[in-house]
Amino acid sequence: MCTSPVPHPAAHLVARFFLGVLIALFFLLSGCSAEEPTAPPPPLVRTVAVAPGEATAASFSGVTRAAVESRVAFQVGGVVSDVAVEIGDRVRRGSLVARLDPADFTLQTQQARSGLQQAESQARLAEADYDRVRRLYEQGVVPVSQYDAARTRLETVQAGATAARDQVALAERSLGYTRLTAPVSGAVAEVLVEAGELVAPGQPVALVTTQGSPMEVAVNVPENAVTSLRVGEDATVALTAFPDITFDARVAEVGVAAGRGATTFPVIVRLNSANADVRSGMTARVEFAPDAEGAAATGSLVLPVAAIDADTEGTYVMVVEAPPADTTAASGDRASGQREAVVRRRAVETGTLRGDGVEVTSGLTQADRVVAAGLGELADGQRVRLAGYDPLARDLLSFSGR
Repeated sequence: MCTSPVPHPAAHLVARFFLGVLIALFFLLSGCSAEEPTAPPPPLVRTVAVAPGEATAASFSGVTRAAVESRVAFQVGGVVSDVAVEIGDRVRRGSLVARLDPADFTLQTQQARSGLQQAESQARLAEADYDRVRRLYEQGVVPVSQYDAARTRLETVQAGATAARDQVALAERSLGYTRLTAPVSGAVAEVLVEAGELVAPGQPVALVTTQGSPMEVAVNVPENAVTSLRVGEDATVALTAFPDITFDARVAEVGVAAGRGATTFPVIVRLNSANADVRSGMTARVEFAPDAEGAAATGSLVLPVAAIDADTEGTYVMVVEAPPADTTAASGDRASGQREAVVRRRAVETGTLRGDGVEVTSGLTQADRVVAAGLGELADGQRVRLAGYDPLARDLLSFSGR
């Protein structure tokens, strides 16, 4: 029988040695051939110049409504038997709007009148009995106790008769409430019930608006703007339905308390003249006259909203500054319209929100230029590339040597 030769243990050691050498050479050659990773370019940002604040008109959205709007409702509940108006109908004060089924109220009136008749009959009998007992008492025939009893019975019956009269008056009044009439002359803007419907007391049945008087616009104004509004102040109203014209108006009411669960205040603006084409419910935009004196007095600067950010350290902007001389962008970046700069965090104080941006009351000058958006992605002292840099234009980085 033939047997395979057994390898010497030294042979295994030599094989492992050469295998390790080959693996080391492979990794060494791979490392030498790999290129060094290139650093990513600085982030590209857009900048905006700090502009002086100008007097701008503050505008707010609202809805038109009649100066007088009456949501008419029954004072008693019942089944609607008739609706006498439709949307768009013109009504006069006192004209019929709707009617309830009067059957139950008529029956209650009849019962009240019957009770009054009984009470008045009892009162007449009690009065006659009292007169008889009084004469006998004056003659000394009956004791004082019998006289007092007759007088008490008369007073009780008379009080019952008075209550019965009140019941009749209440029943007749309730019967009259089954007719709902227009409280003002105007037009029916909305009908909210139909015949056969059961309504509760106070449930709106129709909306009647006045005609021939100027319309109003209700808007909600934030707290930082409502303090500058005064009753009688001029305003301009633009309606979506009439894009080519505007309407002169004046502030009629300024709310003294914010709406429930809101931080805005109701303000009513009334058109200076009536216009038959303007109807309730139209979308409107109200512009209040700009406060030119206030803008000139504050001397504030204005930035876009996105150019201002805030964190736990406060409100700030990122100001663009010139980089050191040895950190200018490569010629390729210059040719592509980009140039490098350094951004510095600067704390600012802001004022009111305006139509053209946010007021900056301190921390900046008109010579500054700031990052327009994305401040949260930048750090103080970080290098950036300026988007849209034009080498032929004024150098954006020569801001008073900063």
